[in-house]
Amino acid sequence: MPVKVRCGECEQVLNVPDKARGKTIACPKCSGKIKVPAGEADAPPAKAPSKPKGKSQDDGSFLGGIDDHRMEDQDEGVCPFCAEPVDFEEDEICPSCGRDLETGLMSAKEKKKRSKEGKSSAHFYKNFLGECWEFTKEFKSLAIRTGMYNTMFSLMYFACLFMVGYCENIPPMIFWFVMTVLTGVATPGWFWFLTKKIVHAHLYNEKIETDRIFYDFFTVVSLGLGMCIWPFLLGLPFLHALLMVAGGEYFELVPPEVLFYAAVGIGGVCSLLASFAFPVATIHLCARYKHKAWIMADMLRIAFHNIGPIMVYHLTAICLGLVVVAIPTLVAFFGGGVLLFTNPHLLGWADQVVVWFLKLTGDANPAADGFVYNLIKIGMMFTFAGLAMAPIQILAGFPAIFMMKLNGLIARHFQHTLDLDQMIRPGVQAGFWVRYLAGATDFVCVPLASFLVSADPKQKMIAWAINGVLTVVWIGVFMEWYSEDVAYKAAYLWVLYNNWLYYAVPMASTNRATLGMEAFGLIVMRDNPELKQKDQDKPLTLKESSFRWFLHLVFVQGLFGFISLSGLFNNGKPLHDVWSKTKIVFKGDK
Repeated sequence: MPVKVRCGECEQVLNVPDKARGKTIACPKCSGKIKVPAGEADAPPAKAPSKPKGKSQDDGSFLGGIDDHRMEDQDEGVCPFCAEPVDFEEDEICPSCGRDLETGLMSAKEKKKRSKEGKSSAHFYKNFLGECWEFTKEFKSLAIRTGMYNTMFSLMYFACLFMVGYCENIPPMIFWFVMTVLTGVATPGWFWFLTKKIVHAHLYNEKIETDRIFYDFFTVVSLGLGMCIWPFLLGLPFLHALLMVAGGEYFELVPPEVLFYAAVGIGGVCSLLASFAFPVATIHLCARYKHKAWIMADMLRIAFHNIGPIMVYHLTAICLGLVVVAIPTLVAFFGGGVLLFTNPHLLGWADQVVVWFLKLTGDANPAADGFVYNLIKIGMMFTFAGLAMAPIQILAGFPAIFMMKLNGLIARHFQHTLDLDQMIRPGVQAGFWVRYLAGATDFVCVPLASFLVSADPKQKMIAWAINGVLTVVWIGVFMEWYSEDVAYKAAYLWVLYNNWLYYAVPMASTNRATLGMEAFGLIVMRDNPELKQKDQDKPLTLKESSFRWFLHLVFVQGLFGFISLSGLFNNGKPLHDVWSKTKIVFKGDK
C-alpha cells in the first residue's frame, strides 16, 4: 500500500508507493530530499512499472506513485532507483544512474557508454600530442591569422604608446592612453576568444568552420579586458582583505609598506592561481552556468581533481613557450636588442632610407632633427618593425593553436570530472561563493542605481529629483553660497536612497533580483514555513524587501560583509536571510 510522507521543506504531503520504502526521493515541488520510512515492502520489485502515457488523476496522491512522479502540471519527477531528477517526457533512461525508467535495468549500450569515461581519459594521455599536431596543421589558417592580428595590434599598441609620451596636453594624452590599453588587450582577447570557440566546439561536438570565425574588435577587446581582470576577480576575497588593509593604512593603523607588500603579494598569488586554473576556467565559461569560473574555491577544487590533464597542459605550455621565447631572444641577441623601435640596426636602416629619399627630392644635406626627416623616419621604423615582427608572431600562432586544441581535448575527455553546470533546477539554494560574486557586482553598481533600476518609474523619478537637488547643492558649494557640510548631508541622503532603490525595489518586482543576482541567475524568495508554497513563490512586497534591505545595510554593508560569513556555517543562509525569512535561490531551468 502507498505510504504518506511529508516534505520537511515545503510541507507538501505525498503518497509514495511501497517500492520507495527505505529510499530517499526528491520532492517534485521544492527538490528537497525526503526519507521514506522502511517497512515490509523493502525488497525491490522484479520489474518497475511502466511510465503512464496520459495525464494523472487529480486525487491528491503522488500521481500514481513513482510511475509518474509528476504533480498536476509538472513533467519532472524523481528516478525510482536513485531519486535523482528526471523528465519523463524526454528521458527514457535516467541521466544519473543510467537505468531504464521502465525496467530498472541498464542496457549493454549504456554500460559501454559509461565505461568510456575511464577510456576517454586514457585516450587523452595517449593521443593528445598527435591530435593537437594534426589539428594545428589542419587549421594553419587560424595560426596565420592569429600572427597577423597580433602583429597589427602590437604595432598599434606601440604607436599609441609613442603618442602618450609625445602629447603634452592632458586631453589628447588621456585619449592615447585609453587607446594604448585597448590595443594592448586585443592580443590576449583574441587568444581567449579563439580558445573559447575551439573549447565550445569540443564540448558540444560541433564542427569548427574557420570561415565563420570573424575578428570583431569590440568583442576581442572586451574579452581581453576580462582576461586581464579575471585573475583579480577570481581572487576577490584577497582583494577584500587588501581593501581592509588599505582602510587601516588610511586611518594610520597599518604602515604604508605593509599595504605595498600586501598588494604585491596578493597580485602575485591571484595571477599564479589564475594561471593554474586557466584551462578549467575556460571550459566552465563555455558551460550554460558560468559562475564557477569566477570562484577560486571551485576552480582550485576542480583543477586539483583534474590535476593530470592540468599538468599536461602546463608542461606543454612551458615547452612550447620556451621555443616561442627562444626565437625572438636569439634574434634580439644577435640583432641588436628586443625593443624594435630602439634597435640600432633598424634605426640605421631607417636613417639611410630617409636620407636617400630626401636627396632624391633635392635636399642635399638633410637635417636629422627636421620635422619631415623624423616624420618619414617614424613611418620607416614602423614598417621595419612590422616586417621583423610578423614572421615571429606568425610562428608563435602555431603553438597558440596547439594549446587551444589541447584545452578543447580536456573539455571533451574530462567532462565527467569537470563538474560543469549545464542545468540547475529551479529553487536550488545558492551557495556562499556565488552570492559573494553577486554581492561584489552589486557593490560596484549601487552608485548607478538611478540609471540601472527601472522596475518602479515613480521611485526612479524621485531618485532623479534627488540627483538634481544634490547637483544644485554642490554648485552652491563651489559658488561659496554655503559650507560643504550642507553638501555632505545631502550626499548622505543621496547614498541612502540610491542604496534602497538598488536593493529593495528590484527584489519587490517580478524580476526578484538585483543586477548582480540576475548576472548569475539568482532570485529572492520567501522562506517562511508558516506560508503555503504558492505564497512563498510570489514576489516580495516592497515592505518585505525594504526590511531585508535594512538588515543588509546594517549587518552586511555596515560590517564590511562579515555577517555574510555566517552563511558558511548555516547551510548557506547568512543571518540577515534568516531574520528576514527569505532565501536566495537559482532561477534555474524549468
